[in-house]
Amino acid sequence: MKFLASSFMTLLTLSCISAPSKTSSNGSPTKVTLTETHEIYFTGSTNDVKRETNACLFLAGGGADLDEAWGWFLKQSNFGDIVVIRGSGSDGYNEILIEKGANSVTSIVVKSTQAAKDDDLLQRVRRAEAIFFAGGDQSDYAKHLTGTPLIKEVNAAAKRGIPVGGTSAGLAILGEFYFPAYKDTITSSDALINPHHERLILEKRLLDLPFLKNVITDSHFENRNRMGRLITFMARIISDNWSQKIRAIGVDESTAVMIDENGTARIFSKNGHAYLLEPTGAPTKCTKSEPLTFGKINVRRLPGGSTFDVSTWSNENMPHYTLDVIDGNITSDVGTVY
Repeated sequence: MKFLASSFMTLLTLSCISAPSKTSSNGSPTKVTLTETHEIYFTGSTNDVKRETNACLFLAGGGADLDEAWGWFLKQSNFGDIVVIRGSGSDGYNEILIEKGANSVTSIVVKSTQAAKDDDLLQRVRRAEAIFFAGGDQSDYAKHLTGTPLIKEVNAAAKRGIPVGGTSAGLAILGEFYFPAYKDTITSSDALINPHHERLILEKRLLDLPFLKNVITDSHFENRNRMGRLITFMARIISDNWSQKIRAIGVDESTAVMIDENGTARIFSKNGHAYLLEPTGAPTKCTKSEPLTFGKINVRRLPGGSTFDVSTWSNENMPHYTLDVIDGNITSDVGTVY
């Protein structure tokens, strides 16, 4: 039976035809299309509603989704047609977003660069009132989307005021600079002890989003102890002469940073935080096979309900603390890294 099921799915894929529709718990059918290069999962109204939207960015740190943050994002989209771009998975967001009031949800699993040139997919992105990058493996996005017509459509959408967001791996690619995880992830300890570690490869300008120029982002932040690696990412960006004004945003799980069209960021979270990092100078030592020395880095730790002006990188009511890295070890002027 397992063999027969696998063969059936293979035939569907090779034939590039629609699979049988699924039906969600609320009765909304999901039309499934499987091809060699991509998969499409469509739920909701087939009417293209063309609604006015408010530009915004949705930076989610992974883990459990936040209803309040999703509600805010959908409101900015005017509950229009939502496109979820994925490197893997299927229709995990479709039913949820339809229940929250979206007109339609199209989840697109991009499995090759060829898919990112497909006219049908480009049209779906072009008509979207909001675009969201799901979690998974950011190397899939880097390998399949870099420089493609699809990513150019996303950038064009952001420029005309379409809300754009991402979670986990989808958050990791939103900044001007990003860690593509080509050779799997890297821990803070490995990055700090060798800022030129073979797994520490950085890329730039997959996306061109408002307020995220000279910014690198990271997810699952305190949960996976990623402060050290994010500091090392910034050190490399400076020492490699990519930017001398780099800043960083780290987001905990079940936490979201929502940035409106004016650059005002609001933090949504019950227990997590967003961390905003800004170096005061260049690293003293950022060389191959030697521990990093880099300081001082100003950090703001923002809880749920707080706000921050991303355009000026300021919050008068939220003082910063300072981290230093000396020979791969982080010290803090308040006694704690987080």
